[in-house]
Amino acid sequence: MRKICHIRCNDKYWEKLNVYSRYAKIKKQYNYYEKIIELWDKSLKIKHLNFRKKIRDIIIDHISITGCFDIILESNQCCEQYFKNNSSENVIFYQQDDDDIFLFLPKSQDLYPGINIFQYSFIDPIGGRRKKGYKTRDFDLNGLTNKLQSNHCVIYNNNKGIDINKHLLYEADHTYYDELLATNKNHIYSYPISIQLYHLHSISVWKHQFKFSQYNYCEENLFLQFVSNYIKELQTLYINNKTIPLLNDINNMYKQLL
Repeated sequence: MRKICHIRCNDKYWEKLNVYSRYAKIKKQYNYYEKIIELWDKSLKIKHLNFRKKIRDIIIDHISITGCFDIILESNQCCEQYFKNNSSENVIFYQQDDDDIFLFLPKSQDLYPGINIFQYSFIDPIGGRRKKGYKTRDFDLNGLTNKLQSNHCVIYNNNKGIDINKHLLYEADHTYYDELLATNKNHIYSYPISIQLYHLHSISVWKHQFKFSQYNYCEENLFLQFVSNYIKELQTLYINNKTIPLLNDINNMYKQLL
């Protein structure tokens, strides 16, 4: 039984700005991202893409050190190449973004064939996307009030199971697992195995600010205030949640921005 972790991202994305093509088509919105990143690179001590790479390195090093996986596929392209040369049979398959916090992988005997669904846990220091703070919420499969995301699911293929090539899971978006539920068995657990962290460098966070904030963060003073507030709130979250793996390392990395 091969235990495989797929890090959801494009290969070497940190070498240039890379956003979803549907984002780039909305010119006004895309121009906003460009201005924010330009302001970041001018005003902060670590450039935007360099910072993302540093966070990535911390996350992947941690996953490797846990020893939970036989294979870590570090990009969508690596994942595609692997499964074009290897079958989906007898694998435990887990996916997450390269800036989320991995907690642990349950033992094989504690997993069920199909999709194993764990509690959705997240940290949002300033309410950039979710409610502010560190939250863990139940997943109500019957009510369908919460959408599945890849980082709180584990696929357990005993024998054939879910064909990763057929479903193109190496390029699927975060919520594609909703579609897998229609034809595959599932089991729900009452604890999380990862924490989705809404980072300051995330384009989706800035998309939320662009659409819903009353402030224009392209103004340098407002941008710096936003950054300062994020760092302060992240520090508070760390002080109150010191047992969360990597949170101290991530917190210390953010402190270097100003």
